[in-house]
Amino acid sequence: MKKNNLYALFALSLGTLALTGCHTAVQQGNNHLANLRYSQKNHPGAGLSDSMGGNDVTNAKANLHEEMEVVEEIRKAWKLATIGKDREGALKILRKLDEEHPGISTVQMMMGQVEEHFGNHKEAAVHYRHAHNVNQFSSLQTYKLAESLRKSGDAKGSVLYYEKLEKRLESAVVEFKRDSMSSLLSSVRLGMAEAMLDSGSEPGKVIEVLKKVQDADQPTKKEVERILDKIISRFPDNDEAKQLLKASNAS
Repeated sequence: MKKNNLYALFALSLGTLALTGCHTAVQQGNNHLANLRYSQKNHPGAGLSDSMGGNDVTNAKANLHEEMEVVEEIRKAWKLATIGKDREGALKILRKLDEEHPGISTVQMMMGQVEEHFGNHKEAAVHYRHAHNVNQFSSLQTYKLAESLRKSGDAKGSVLYYEKLEKRLESAVVEFKRDSMSSLLSSVRLGMAEAMLDSGSEPGKVIEVLKKVQDADQPTKKEVERILDKIISRFPDNDEAKQLLKASNAS
């Protein structure tokens, strides 16, 4: 199969999540991540190499076909949750789908989305963990797991996933020139910085992570400032945090 066909296959696979109409808001809703996924292997289109074996391509097609089969039901469940405000009804649809398609991580991902929509971060973390276990190379699913753990009070547990994802995304952006991943990388670093602070890391280590946040958009800038404020409130004598906050406010 030619490389351009593999790109098309990869794009269709990524589009499965987007078809649900579910846009995952990151840090005050400034970045939409529903179609951002980066994988190293065992994923349709991974590597996008002309040397992919026949079995890899066949498996990619099979996975894509099965994902497309569940899209309409996933969309129905999300609409029921968000418009109908029927949590249990939405989860009932998704549980049935999960029984019928246990290898499709998107279903567990959406169960997590539904729980998160209703503010149930601990329950969401359970589903995001299941989704992550099925597809450990989905950046979106790893990110959602880290975020749900942090928001449910397990800051220390979330740091592990943030760190793994940061390394993967750095590789995607720097080595593979996937600039579309830059916003997700910044969001990961914001979440990781706050999780590190909440789990007792030294403020200097937290600040080093914040310094790597590259996005210059206003919502991201405000998030950096909020975390710097949080550092200063806990460590009033931290001059570096004060200087960074002052410089950010002046820019």
